Amino acid sequence: MPALNAYRQLEDIRYRLPTYHPHDRAPQHADNILAIANDFDVFWFDAFGVLNVGPVAIDGAVQAVAALRAQGKRVFVLSNAASVGKPHMVERFAGLGYDFSAEEIVTSRDAVLAMLADYPRDMTWGLIGLADRQQDLDALGLRVIHQSDAYFHERVDGYLFLATADWDAARQQALVAALDARPRPVILGNPDLIAPMPDHISYEPGSYILTLPDALFANVRVCGKPYPAIYDIAVRRLDHYEPARTLMCGDTLHTDILGGNAYGVRTALFTVHGFYRGLDYAHYIKDSGISPDYILPQL
Repeated sequence: MPALNAYRQLEDIRYRLPTYHPHDRAPQHADNILAIANDFDVFWFDAFGVLNVGPVAIDGAVQAVAALRAQGKRVFVLSNAASVGKPHMVERFAGLGYDFSAEEIVTSRDAVLAMLADYPRDMTWGLIGLADRQQDLDALGLRVIHQSDAYFHERVDGYLFLATADWDAARQQALVAALDARPRPVILGNPDLIAPMPDHISYEPGSYILTLPDALFANVRVCGKPYPAIYDIAVRRLDHYEPARTLMCGDTLHTDILGGNAYGVRTALFTVHGFYRGLDYAHYIKDSGISPDYILPQL
């Protein structure tokens, strides 16, 4: 079962993730987000499994976000989606019925764009992901070669792993061999291992990069939850930030809950539509020791 395999992989590489801070707060159960809204001013929503499942908005989620806005709450998407630029993300959420502005959508791609400033301007980057809708990379003046290039590994100085489109075991084997022969930086734009779809599970970039051997992972930098850079960006978009009144809402213990906890905010695990759908989430909370502050079925 993909979710169980992903859970085991995440536990195996737990030492690579931010440090979880144990607490003695027993998870509180709530029927929906409005039942606990008075305790928070800022809501950070994961996308897949909380707001949508693939191309479909989860029942009641659009209305719940609108109700929070009506109460004067600040609402944001915090997503590990890194495949396309921000205008396309705004369009994607609008198509689902949401009214998130560009400033309210914080993605791991934002962290990727910021991280690129740490590298020499004359580097040639190998793009693993979609060939189109990359205008923000073009705007930075980057030299980028797409994974489809016949001499891909010979021509690049580092890799941007943003999406798994057309990626497969053979391409992964070639990447590992190239990194082993000539170590180069890898920026991982999406640390998720899997993502829920209406009728299947999608394998995400983290399943290929977070699980690399230690020697190769030494040259990897990770953007997105549970790592702190995406939270730093979200905080900079707030006029006032109070961690205890900020709620990270997600469907994955090792990504949303661990990440929010490590950053110092409160967390809520959503159980019906995402990573733990059909599973005994309480068993995995106990097994991992990663405990959310709240447990909800959905928004």
